[in-house]
Amino acid sequence: MLLDVLKIMLGIALAIGAFAAAIAFIYWMLQPIRKIEKTVRPKSQFLIGDIFWLMLIVQLSLGVTSALARNWDAERGVTIIIGGYLVLSAGALWWYGVCLLTALGIFHTGRRAVFLVVILPGAAIGAIATTVTVTFSVVSAFNNHPASLALLPLIPLVCFAGRMLTVWVLSGATPVPVTEAVTVDTGNDEEVPGDCS
Repeated sequence: MLLDVLKIMLGIALAIGAFAAAIAFIYWMLQPIRKIEKTVRPKSQFLIGDIFWLMLIVQLSLGVTSALARNWDAERGVTIIIGGYLVLSAGALWWYGVCLLTALGIFHTGRRAVFLVVILPGAAIGAIATTVTVTFSVVSAFNNHPASLALLPLIPLVCFAGRMLTVWVLSGATPVPVTEAVTVDTGNDEEVPGDCS
């Protein structure tokens, strides 16, 4: 009985630790973007190619929802809630990515595609996947299946690949600094930031 309670407590501690590790990896992967993001003024402008990438990630979200509904025999209401959440999340990530890429002056279609379809969704999914992978691997190892620990080295490799992709995307950046942002003359001796769109 006590051993079972200790295993449960250890499992909970490992899940929390895995989640913290996942957030740390994702933060590290996106750190180059976060550094530059603070120095630019966001713009809400998208290219025609960006619409295609939005449709792609929305279709992927709906595909995941459909697969979950078929495999889980979920009720219609649950499926609609999950699908709505995934589509809204995909749209929000896309909008954030488009505004950031435009502010950074990245207009190369390939770089935008990698950022919008691979890096941002990968970072969002990566936090969950890392937590599940670490927890599953450790729990399986406790249950005499140590081969599952072979998955653990993949986590830093995937995060490193994500960071290299982020650096590649940023290598095409020509950001407009905040100091050069549009200002509106109010007639007084002060300048007020103007509309960035």
